[in-house]
Amino acid sequence: MRTRTAIAGSVAALMLLGGLAYAAVESVDDHPGPQVVVPSTSDDRTHARHGADDPPGHDVNDHRGGDH
Repeated sequence: MRTRTAIAGSVAALMLLGGLAYAAVESVDDHPGPQVVVPSTSDDRTHARHGADDPPGHDVNDHRGGDH
């Protein structure tokens, strides 16, 4: 009789702990909030489009020291 009571108590405790764990998992928000996107300035877009100070049709091999 004492064994049955111990088993019943253990089962009840496990179910209670399982219910608490499930409630904790369900209370966590898994959808992130919206993020603010800051637009870039016009200077950044121009520089990012070409990637350098040279014009888009510029040949890399035509540099001759200081005289262009």
